[in-house]
Amino acid sequence: RSSGLRIGIVGSRAGRDGTSDADAANLRRIMRQIEAAMPAFNLAPATAHLAAEIAAFEDDLPIAERVALIMLIASSIVALNEGSTRLPVSGPEAHDSLERILGAFVSDSGDLEVTAQVAALSDAIATMLDGGAAPSVIGRVPEDYRPLLYLSPYLYHQRIRAAEVRLADDLRPRLAPNAALASVSEIAAALTDIDDRPRCLAANKLTLSDSQRAAVRNVATRRISLVSGGPGSGKTSIVLAMVRLLVRLGIKPDEIALAAPTGKAAHRMGESIRDGL
Repeated sequence: RSSGLRIGIVGSRAGRDGTSDADAANLRRIMRQIEAAMPAFNLAPATAHLAAEIAAFEDDLPIAERVALIMLIASSIVALNEGSTRLPVSGPEAHDSLERILGAFVSDSGDLEVTAQVAALSDAIATMLDGGAAPSVIGRVPEDYRPLLYLSPYLYHQRIRAAEVRLADDLRPRLAPNAALASVSEIAAALTDIDDRPRCLAANKLTLSDSQRAAVRNVATRRISLVSGGPGSGKTSIVLAMVRLLVRLGIKPDEIALAAPTGKAAHRMGESIRDGL
C-alpha cells in the first residue's frame, strides 16, 4: 500500500541510487515538517535527524517506506520523551496515540488535509510492520538486537525494553507479600484517621479515592510499593498518605525511603512531602 502514502511523493528522473530529484526534495520538505513539530513535544528540532539516522540503517527502501519509517521512529521518540516505554502502532490501540503524533508532523504540509495524510501514513506504517520490512531497524521477537522492537501491537526502543525487563526481574521478588505491619482492623483505623484529618497541598485538601486508598493500604503489606501515573493522577497524594499510614503503624520516619526515577521528580516529591506534612 506504499502508493497510498499521498504526501506529495511523485516520480521523476531517478539518480544513481534510485532516488529521484523530486523524491529527494520531497524528503527534505518532510524532514522540515518533522523538525518544526518537535518543539511542541519538548524536543529539539534535530531529533528529526536522529530518526532519519536510525532509519538509514535500512539502506534499501523505496522512498515512501523510508518516509513511513522515519515518521514511525520519530513518533516513538516523542512517546518515549512523554514517559511511555512503548507506543501502540497497530490495531485500535494505535488510533489515538500514534495518529496524534503523526497529525502534528503533517499539520503544516499544505498538500492534503491532515486526516487524509495521517490515514495514509498509518496505512503505510501498518503495511511496513506487517510485511516485515526494515529488518535492520525493527526486530520482531524480544531477543532481536535492533534499535526498535515491534511486538504487536507495540513498538519499543530495544534498550528501553531491556532496561524495563531487568527492572521488573529485580523488583519481582521484592514485591512478594510479607507479613503485614499490623492487623486488618489496625490498618483500617489508621486509614480512617488519615481520611478524618486530611492534609493540604498548595491549599488543596487531599482526599483519597477508593483506588488510591487501595494503593495506600498496599504499603502496609509489601516491602516496596511502586506508584505510577501521568500528571494529575494523584501520585503525590498517594505517597503522602503512605508516609502518614506507615508512621501510624509504628514505622519511624527515618526508616521510610522514597525514590523517583529522575532528579526533577525526586525534587518535586520532596517539596510536596514537606509541604503536605
